[in-house]
Amino acid sequence: MNWFKKGATFTFVVVLLFSPTKSRAWLPDTEAEEESYWGLIYGPMEEGYWGSVYEKEFKLERRVPFALTLDIKNEYDDNIFSTEKNQSRDLITYINPGLQINSRGLRYAIALDYQMAVTKYADLDSAPGINLRDLDYIGHNLRLMAKRMINDRLKVGVEELFLLSRRPTDMSLTTNQISAAKYFRNWVSPYVENQLSDRTSLRLKFRFDTLHYLDTFTPSDEDSSAYSVDVTLGHELNSRTNVYFDARALTRDYEISTDYNAYQAVVGITRKFNPRYRGEFSFGAQKKDFDKEIRGVVEDTTRIIGMAKLVRETKKTLAELSFSHYPADLGIGNSYYSVDRASLDFFYSPYSKTRLAASIFFEGLGYDEEKGFTESGHLKKRDDKLYGGDFLIQYTLKRWLILSLGYTRIERDSNLINSNYKENRVFFSIKGVAELWEK
Repeated sequence: MNWFKKGATFTFVVVLLFSPTKSRAWLPDTEAEEESYWGLIYGPMEEGYWGSVYEKEFKLERRVPFALTLDIKNEYDDNIFSTEKNQSRDLITYINPGLQINSRGLRYAIALDYQMAVTKYADLDSAPGINLRDLDYIGHNLRLMAKRMINDRLKVGVEELFLLSRRPTDMSLTTNQISAAKYFRNWVSPYVENQLSDRTSLRLKFRFDTLHYLDTFTPSDEDSSAYSVDVTLGHELNSRTNVYFDARALTRDYEISTDYNAYQAVVGITRKFNPRYRGEFSFGAQKKDFDKEIRGVVEDTTRIIGMAKLVRETKKTLAELSFSHYPADLGIGNSYYSVDRASLDFFYSPYSKTRLAASIFFEGLGYDEEKGFTESGHLKKRDDKLYGGDFLIQYTLKRWLILSLGYTRIERDSNLINSNYKENRVFFSIKGVAELWEK
């Protein structure tokens, strides 16, 4: 459990560092920052790093300064191993005690959400050679965002996302990875940002990504780690328009697969059209250099990166439509692909006690080298399509009691045999919130 002790120590130090002070230094409003260039940069090399699920957790739930939580959730999954044939369904129970910290002052801001996920399988349909009750485990889910103004121009901060789970889609709903192996993944991103002038900012951001499997079910359950550095220069053209340039260097090391270095550069523009609409467009390229090229398997590549996004926001709604093209970061078993993605996320608060969220996505995955046999017996380069979405409704029955109902569907359509699957999940949860410190 050394990894857990290190994570807990790191989180404790961050909470102390960003604890409240009496300074009156100016700190930009969080919502205003999300509209600026650093809040809209898309991370093509970190699939799902701050995905829609993460955003829903923070946008839909009431923010309290300090609270203990207990979330009891029952979920029905009709294809827990994401297989085309011999599907196994099950009823999964999650008992999630947690802790939430949300605090903001003139000089600092911190948001922490931790849940321990005690996970139990009912074993409705045992898979060949597997008793689903053997998959029971205790998971962990930690989200942390913190920042502090050192002076009027210098800001430091850190973002962290830690997961211990058996479900690849907890990392990203749109991942193409399929396995029930238990893993943990930890992203940590410290950064420093300097306001060079009234209109220009420079940010240096480090990213550390660790993926480790605690057991293995398939050959693709492979450990890896990545280290990267970003340098971002942003300039405000006027009160509504920002431009930015971002350069990144990344190194990813695998346990078995071929290691690589990646370099990318992106230029972009963000525009606030009116109080309700804002948008972003970016364009760039990425180059991957592999430590060992294997002809027909992995070879050095240069790929285009692009993204367009339109956001509409009112007091009760938030809608985000985005289109993007990028090369996938994680190539398990030396299998890499480029992604064409379209998504629509929608949040709605019709009443003070009711929150709705929905998202749909489509991804076309074009593999660089991987080949396989089709239904007709021909050897073809792999080509996958992912479809899916989810829906969530929350109702605050009491100030301390939140009811949630959700549905998720994921479908993969591949040109290779035995590579398609459909999965549906339905869940209901009851969450209690004990506010130990009221505003």
